[in-house]
Amino acid sequence: MPAFKDLTGKRFGRLLIESSGPRRCTRTTWKCLCNCGRRKIIFGNALVQGLTKSCGCLLKERYKELSIDFTGKRLGRLTVLSRSKKRARNREIIWNCKCDCGRKTAVVSDSLRRGHTKSCGCLAAETRILNGKMPNSRINLSGRRYGYLMVLEFSHTDKKTAFWKCLCDCGAETIVRSQSLLRKKQPTKSCGCLLSATMIAARSKSLDIKDIPLSYASTVKACNRLKKEIWKP
Repeated sequence: MPAFKDLTGKRFGRLLIESSGPRRCTRTTWKCLCNCGRRKIIFGNALVQGLTKSCGCLLKERYKELSIDFTGKRLGRLTVLSRSKKRARNREIIWNCKCDCGRKTAVVSDSLRRGHTKSCGCLAAETRILNGKMPNSRINLSGRRYGYLMVLEFSHTDKKTAFWKCLCDCGAETIVRSQSLLRKKQPTKSCGCLLSATMIAARSKSLDIKDIPLSYASTVKACNRLKKEIWKP
């Protein structure tokens, strides 16, 4: 049997031990005074192990904080849509939210209230990408040139893949994923105008790819002009 330890005068959370209480089920109890003014008799092991930190007022305050209605509020990139019927393991309320990127996610009340969750996860991913902390396909590509494409800025992430906004030499803007720009075999080099020009030159023996202007509008005109001659079976 462990030796008796006098806990009189010690504080555990919001509880201050005043004196020992009656034994219950061969277990030691203590008379405690809570910060809220209430007195309560609590088992000694619950105090020492940190299982009980108040007379119950702490839990009530916590549930009161978590019962805030977030419906319609905007927190970071998240817009709270509705309250979920499900609860977290600790019985916390879960809220259905929609991120600016279009994804929907479920967030517990405490994370919304404390500001720990501000997006579906895309914000943290974008920050790591822009800071160059992502390996291989997620490094910062802004300002780099790949073929006829100049990378302007980061666009978004989708399924842990980074997408970049690029400007083609023909003047068109396009969104390209980082793997397509960085891969060694058959990388993306244009908005699609280069492929169109190549197809026209391949179909027409009289034309050379160098003679076809690298412009989307010009490529379309060339296709229409040669459609009757080139695209015959």
